[in-house]
Amino acid sequence: MPKYKHILLADNKISEPFTQPRGGGGAPHLLDRDRNSHSQRLIQKFEEIWTENERNNQARTAQGMATRDGTYLEVVGAAGFDLVTKSLEDRRAGVRLLNIRQEGEAEQRQIKATVYIPKGKEGYFVRKIQAYQSENTRSGNPRHARLVSSIEDVRLTLLEGLWTDPSHLIPTDEAKWCEAWLRVETEGNKEQEQIERFTCTADRLQIERKNNYVLFPERAVLLINASREQLINLMLSSDLIAEFRKGQEAAGFWMNETAITQKQWVDDLLSRLEVEAEPKIKICLLDTGVNNGHRLLSPLLADADMLTVDPAWGTDDHYPNPGHGTLLAGLAAYGSLEDVLAKTGSVSPHRLCSVKILPRPEQEPTPKELWGDVTAQAISRAEIQNPGHRLIYCSSVTAPEDIDKGRPSSWSGAVDNLSYGDGQDQRLVLISAGNMAQDFFPNYPDANFTSSVHNPAQSWNALTVGAYTEKIRVEDSSFRKHVPLAGANQLSPHSTTSRLWERKWPVKPDVVFEGGNWLIGPDGQLINHDDLELLSTSKIFRFTRLILRMRQAEPLLRLHGSPGVFSETILTCGPKRFEL
Repeated sequence: MPKYKHILLADNKISEPFTQPRGGGGAPHLLDRDRNSHSQRLIQKFEEIWTENERNNQARTAQGMATRDGTYLEVVGAAGFDLVTKSLEDRRAGVRLLNIRQEGEAEQRQIKATVYIPKGKEGYFVRKIQAYQSENTRSGNPRHARLVSSIEDVRLTLLEGLWTDPSHLIPTDEAKWCEAWLRVETEGNKEQEQIERFTCTADRLQIERKNNYVLFPERAVLLINASREQLINLMLSSDLIAEFRKGQEAAGFWMNETAITQKQWVDDLLSRLEVEAEPKIKICLLDTGVNNGHRLLSPLLADADMLTVDPAWGTDDHYPNPGHGTLLAGLAAYGSLEDVLAKTGSVSPHRLCSVKILPRPEQEPTPKELWGDVTAQAISRAEIQNPGHRLIYCSSVTAPEDIDKGRPSSWSGAVDNLSYGDGQDQRLVLISAGNMAQDFFPNYPDANFTSSVHNPAQSWNALTVGAYTEKIRVEDSSFRKHVPLAGANQLSPHSTTSRLWERKWPVKPDVVFEGGNWLIGPDGQLINHDDLELLSTSKIFRFTRLILRMRQAEPLLRLHGSPGVFSETILTCGPKRFEL
């Protein structure tokens, strides 16, 4: 087997002084406390909280404003130490742990939890603190020592305590769509009554909302359009809130718009574009070609940057409607088009370059042994056309062949060498991890764990991109009884993995981006829906969804004569955030 050069990270070692490992099989890391003074301080805190809470409720009642029965508290751990969150909930007492957040890093890491205290249970934690102060267990330790000693502070929850996305995404004076996550009781169908109670509260506060919702065990998710002040009023009026998150406009909203209305959305976005005239960096797409006549792409992809490995292939997107390379171009340039279209500020998309690496369906397919050479030629043509530019290469062209538990192939080896360069001029190459076949979706997520990342994404030096999903909400009320296949922030049903690879090979994928989701019907049938997919630019110059599924036995996408596949895992290289 040929040897390939790999990128090695130098000077990446950090020396730290030895610290004694914690014992007790995962015992929490707690701060030593003075038992008496710590108890007195926390009891004083709770007395101040209940006094302030009563004063606030009286003021709202005097103004004829609704008040909730219980109270939201924020419990904070000491910086650099643990918070014993599992002891913050007591379901028999009605005390519920709503969410847990972490702020800061390393020694400044601080764990915060939001807890709901029902009316009549205000003394719940005070009694635990008093027991810690004056009572011992049979072993001679203070009662509730782990819980009480782990608490650094306690306060009435502000909006930030219920907002679990980055705080800068909290709406200001302008109303924005937000997800309201409610704690509901799914036993006995009580969730319907609780959801109706919440919607009545939102309506009373004149908060715009969507009628449909997504139901999970113990959680219901509704979409509301609220300002900061309205969110605060809502949390002061409802006992059902577990957390707030930034709302995401579903792709189906634009899919259902008329062509005229879509044009108006495009006109608005074009008026807000700030395109860099002389960019230092471009994203180079290695795909089926791009139709840069789309109005959202023509300012970003010049005709001179429309390239091909073989002139006989052309440079246009030959993939059937709605295209493929053109879809990838929209995502690479703008990231989440749903977010970009919905915002009102300026947008700075990425400039693009395209190199077509696949022949048309009627043309001779590329022999398997030349896949790496075609990739090398594509990169060479892009660099000749763009001297002085830094290019980031994105490829969604993969195959399930020559994958043997992560062992290198000639194609992945070529990608390794192209990424490594001569050791100085190295390249950033992003490769699709490859998509799951739709037939395996009923076995999610086990099937994902046993389905290998595709060739050449086993490359050591390339950045392999898999998929997670935040898409769990469907606007269409006719799908109310359907539930998403994957939960929020879980592995996308479309993503492959390296779970079965031998340990000596890399762990892939390296990063994950939004990759879409599916629905499960009441009869157990799986269906896709526009709202759970990504919006991008179409080769026929209208918006369309990005179809995230494996397309089997389509000869135009075959890299050689045997049955092949073409994977469409999202490669979002633009301003879109991602989570590991």
